[in-house]
Amino acid sequence: MRMMHNMSDEDLVKRVVEISKMATTYTPYKVAFMFLTPGPLPLSPLWELFFKGHKGLFSIYVHPHPSYNDTTPHDSIFYGTRITSQVSLI
Repeated sequence: MRMMHNMSDEDLVKRVVEISKMATTYTPYKVAFMFLTPGPLPLSPLWELFFKGHKGLFSIYVHPHPSYNDTTPHDSIFYGTRITSQVSLI
């Protein structure tokens, strides 16, 4: 398929340079993921694969039940993402 346009070669080069500058200065949005769980995070190995290679594009928050008291390995994507709270009496 042949693309048709009315730009000169010089205009095309200028446009490509403009686009490449935008691509290098563009800051993508971040997505936040919050996991509400009563205990260990279900399917955590699958989530680890999902997040792999996309560092800086997301934030993770894990909010387990207050009585859940387990540690997360230092090399896990979920390390340091726990949000703590107290048991509600309501």
